[in-house]
Amino acid sequence: MAINFPNSPGIGSVFVDTTSGFSYEWTGSLWKSFSGNLVSNIKILDNISGSFNGSETTFNLTSNSSAVNPVSAQQIELHVNGVQQAPGVNYTISGSTVVFTSPPTGGHTFFGKLLGTALSLNTIAAGSDGSGLINLSAGQLTGALPAIDGSALTGIVAGATLSAGSGSQRVVLTGQTSGSMTAAATDAELTYNSGTDTLSAGTFSGALTGNASGTAGGLTGTPDITIRNLTGVAATFTGLLTYEDVTNVDSVGFITARAGIKFGLAGVGGTITADGHAEFVGVCTATKYFGDGSELSNISVGLTTESLVSSGVITLNLTSAQDHKVTATGICTITCTGGSEGDSHTVRIVNSGIATVGFSTFFLFPSGSSPALPTSTGAISLVSFTINRVGAGGTQLLAGASVNFS
Repeated sequence: MAINFPNSPGIGSVFVDTTSGFSYEWTGSLWKSFSGNLVSNIKILDNISGSFNGSETTFNLTSNSSAVNPVSAQQIELHVNGVQQAPGVNYTISGSTVVFTSPPTGGHTFFGKLLGTALSLNTIAAGSDGSGLINLSAGQLTGALPAIDGSALTGIVAGATLSAGSGSQRVVLTGQTSGSMTAAATDAELTYNSGTDTLSAGTFSGALTGNASGTAGGLTGTPDITIRNLTGVAATFTGLLTYEDVTNVDSVGFITARAGIKFGLAGVGGTITADGHAEFVGVCTATKYFGDGSELSNISVGLTTESLVSSGVITLNLTSAQDHKVTATGICTITCTGGSEGDSHTVRIVNSGIATVGFSTFFLFPSGSSPALPTSTGAISLVSFTINRVGAGGTQLLAGASVNFS
C-alpha cells in the first residue's frame, strides 16, 4: 500500500496516515514514524486573549496555571480569532513563552493546546518494561535513562552508607569494570569514620591539596608547607630562614649565629662578625666600657685647655676645661663658674704689657691673701688649685702658692 506524503513539507511537519493510523514527522531529509499522541498527553492551554493589546507579542504558556515547555512550535496548536496559526511562521517558541510574529489585536479570541510528546517507534515509552524488544543496538539507546527501581535485583551486595554515627567503615577501591565482585579485599588500611569525619590510611602517596587541621607526624620529602604557628621542641633549618613582620623574638636559651649578625637590611645598621668584630652606624650607649681604647677616634683624651685674652674680670669655665691660659692686659681679676668638687685645674698667666692680676674671693691661698704676681710685660705665672666646693655656700678653690717663671 502506497502512502502519499505531502509535497514541500517543513521541518517538523506532521503527516497522519488515516488508513494505517501511523503518524510521520519530516526531519528535513526523511519522514520518521512515531506513535500517535496519547489523549492523556494533550493539554489545553490557558486563555491568554486577555493580554492581547495590539502591541505585545510575547506571552507565557500555561496549562491549569502551570508553565508548559513545548520542545518546538509544532508541538502546540494555536488559534487566534478562529484562525489556526502556522508554527514557525506566525509564531515561535522560547522556553515556556510563545512569540507571535505580529502582535494579536485586542479583543481577538484565543484557543491553544499542547499536543504532547511524540515518541519514535524505536523508543521505549515511560512505564514500559521493554520485555518484547529484541536485537537493539547501542546506537538505538539514546537520551537520559529514567530512574530505575533496583529493589528486585539479585546477586548484588549493597555497599555501606557513609552516614553520621555509622562508626569506622572500610572504603573498598576496585579497578573491576565487569563481572561480579564477590568479596572485598582483605586489607583494611583505608577507613572512614563518619562520626569523627576522619579518613585514615597507613600511607598517603602523591600530592595532597586543600586545608588540613590537627596534628601530623613523620612528615618527609620536600613539600612546601604554609602554616600559621609553629610550636615544637627543636627545629633544624639547612637553608635560609626568613622572618617577616616579626616585632619580637623571645628566647629563653642561647641564640647561636655562626656567620654573625646583621642589623637592618643587608646590615646597613651594623654587623657583628663571627670572629667578634662589631660595627654600628648609629650611637652606641653603655654604662661602662672596658678594654683597649687606643683605636677609638673623636674622643678627647687628657686635659682640655681654654684660652682667654682680656682685661678687667676674667671668668674661668671650670666645667669645659681643666687648663686655663690667660693673656692679661691692664688690671685683671680672675674668677670662675661651674666645675665639680675634687677637680684639679691650672691657670697659666702671661702678661701682655703691664698687667696687675688679682683673684676673686673664690680662691683661697695658704697665706690667706692673693699672691703678688709679677706685672712686667712677658711675665709668666702658674697657679694650681682644686675645687673644694661648688653651689650652695659659695665656691671654694684651694690654690697652692703661685710660681713665677719670668
